[in-house]
Amino acid sequence: MRLLLVPGLLALVIIVSGCQREPVREASAARPANAHAVASFAGRVFRADYGDALCHLTAEDWARRETASPGPTPKAAEPGVLASTQGRVRRENGVLIVSGARFADNDEEGDASVAYAYLGRLPDARFDVLLGRHWEWMTWYLVDAKGAQVGLGGPPVASPDGRSFAATGDDVEGESLNGVEIATHADGAFSHAEVQAFAACDPRWIDNDTLEVKVLSEGMRGVAATPTTKPSDWKAARIVREGKGWKLVQPA
Repeated sequence: MRLLLVPGLLALVIIVSGCQREPVREASAARPANAHAVASFAGRVFRADYGDALCHLTAEDWARRETASPGPTPKAAEPGVLASTQGRVRRENGVLIVSGARFADNDEEGDASVAYAYLGRLPDARFDVLLGRHWEWMTWYLVDAKGAQVGLGGPPVASPDGRSFAATGDDVEGESLNGVEIATHADGAFSHAEVQAFAACDPRWIDNDTLEVKVLSEGMRGVAATPTTKPSDWKAARIVREGKGWKLVQPA
């Protein structure tokens, strides 16, 4: 151990020690600190898709909607997605069990009606995603590794640090989300905020404190869900963290 007193070797030890510490700091900022734990969080990766949002529909898309056949439902695809978790997420007697949390379907009519489907896990984060089809709306549920959960009105998109999750909705006439919701996970629990943003779509994180979305002018409220609108009618806006909440910065 006295060799550490040799100046050349001492310098070498300091340099090596510094090189070992630096990647740890970078990894904790860019991805979960326990990368191995995330890698072992088995399951097919879920990625949000807003391709059917109003902000993308052309006149041709509206015409195709009239004759299009419904595609496969998430419930029909669920067995394969469940198998990818290697037993980590499962159904028992029809009840979906995710990190100890139980989600039971209810087929009675009315607001209590719900059917759950497991969609997969978020990339690079220990969160599972479920879809709940309610009587007149849908909810995407995020569940952490200990069973804490939160519901959002659209498919969740994770911030770069994997701690905040944004969803947009453009249901300008119904019971579902019309605006933006953001959930944040800290100390084992979720907090939730809603931001008014008319017919919002395409959430995209600029950084951990800034979300970009597309919004439609309130002046087009009467024609928002009709072939009268076109994709160029939606303008980019930003939602920024302000204290413990979030604030919409309207398009210029």
